Amino acid sequence: MSGKEMEARAIPFRGIVNGRDLGGIVTAEGKTIRKGLLLRTGDLSKATEEDRALLAEEYRLAVVIDLRTRSEREQRGDRLPAGVEYIARPVFNEAAAGITREDGTPTPFELPEMGRLYRTMIREPACREALRAVLKTIFTHDYDQGAVLWHCTGGKDRSGIVASLVLAALGADRETILSDYAINPDEFIAQSGEIYRQALRSGRKEEEAAAASDVFLALPRYLESAFAAIDEEYSSTEAYLTEGLKIPAETIAEFRRKVLL
Repeated sequence: MSGKEMEARAIPFRGIVNGRDLGGIVTAEGKTIRKGLLLRTGDLSKATEEDRALLAEEYRLAVVIDLRTRSEREQRGDRLPAGVEYIARPVFNEAAAGITREDGTPTPFELPEMGRLYRTMIREPACREALRAVLKTIFTHDYDQGAVLWHCTGGKDRSGIVASLVLAALGADRETILSDYAINPDEFIAQSGEIYRQALRSGRKEEEAAAASDVFLALPRYLESAFAAIDEEYSSTEAYLTEGLKIPAETIAEFRRKVLL
């Protein structure tokens, strides 16, 4: 995926980070995802009036799926356009709140092991049930009514897993999915750099500082851990969707008909 393609799919928000439209991505069969229907972002707590107008007018936003825990939602509530359906579907339970460090908390030495985190999202029964509910909402939505948007805090880990499964359901190959996942907006790069400098100032070694800063980036190896967890138990991502998440193949086929050109 070229830099120009990535730039074309970025949504020019003022207060919302990491906003992207999956529209324009080409599947392995050469079909193209329709623009303006499938949106992924960071949280909407800092959405400006202009951001909300853009979502309402340009995308006719119909549904927002919030992947955060209750405590995260209470700390930074979404600011939505009028008339949008809001669905809270936390991927993690309260005990895991903040585990991804997507919120930029400057605690670089209590770090999650990102590969394990991604495998957990794929394998943990409670996470699977949450993913099933999220994907069912996305797959069965009436897109004549407008777009669906899903988000976590930074729009990286939980949102990245959902986006990857959506793309897989639509027939995108893994190379394309990994390229989409590994887009790091300026905010991520700045945040990662600051954590690196904080770690060095505290006396940590360079490799420790680098490991700490990497947590704040979308790196392909994280998502590859999720794919490895899928492959260990299922023959393909499609099998994970239909067997692991119990989503009927007919539901996926109908979703494809609605959003592919």
